[in-house]
Amino acid sequence: MTNKVYSRGRMIMFPDTITNFQFDSIHEELVKLEHLIEYEMTDEHLLVKYNLKQISFNDIWLIVSKIMLQNQYPAFTWWKYNVLSRLEANEKDHLLNRFGWYEYIADIFVHQHEKNQTDTNDNLQQHYANNEGNKDV
Repeated sequence: MTNKVYSRGRMIMFPDTITNFQFDSIHEELVKLEHLIEYEMTDEHLLVKYNLKQISFNDIWLIVSKIMLQNQYPAFTWWKYNVLSRLEANEKDHLLNRFGWYEYIADIFVHQHEKNQTDTNDNLQQHYANNEGNKDV
């Protein structure tokens, strides 16, 4: 059973230039896609319902964009679906790994600290090497 909080529904409008082959190809790929709650395809649009914890709009748009040609869509519409798909993919990643951002930031700081330590040690060794030759006996 799907949790209604994570249930999503999206609509992708099809351009007038969609071919029967493209329509059938999209249908075949969607049948293979797991975790779709339901979908409806007409000549004008694709309406999908899914659980965000299991699948995102990005997965669905990748299928459509792989089959459809970019020049079949107006530029703004193509861009809109691409941005929406990436935003929802990020939302899904955050939903599944809410604390991942902390680990990512911590890794950046640890790496920077290690780099600073290495740079400091290299500078000290260089300083001592330069000062060895300057000692008066």
